[in-house]
Amino acid sequence: MSDYTALSHEYEESAHFARRVNELVLALKRGSRHTAVTEDIANAKRTLALLLADLGQRFSEKAGSEGDLVVPQEVLEELANRKGQQLQYFLGDLERAREALDSGKPIDSHVMSILDTLLDVADATTSVVFRRLRRR
Repeated sequence: MSDYTALSHEYEESAHFARRVNELVLALKRGSRHTAVTEDIANAKRTLALLLADLGQRFSEKAGSEGDLVVPQEVLEELANRKGQQLQYFLGDLERAREALDSGKPIDSHVMSILDTLLDVADATTSVVFRRLRRR
């Protein structure tokens, strides 16, 4: 596989991940204004909970899930770089956010903050890969 092909594939994975996580978080935010839990909101919570579980497993070097949304390696590396010495605390936050998403209770601002952090990293990673691809 050529450098360009590998970068193109990396960009496609990163962009898909960022787009999908963004869609799921937006569904949660839209749903937070309504009292009834729709199928879209339940699906978003379920998918995001699986994603957060996968993140925790990948950081603890266990095999990740084979879910529909795979966390790109670049996202893991960027999260580790950003969190540095605070990574273990962040992993605890990820687990609490996953539990909140699984519980069926309303999503609080702490969970949204964790999801927003994930979105920021996913967007930044996609931008970096795109710039590297553009320079080729």
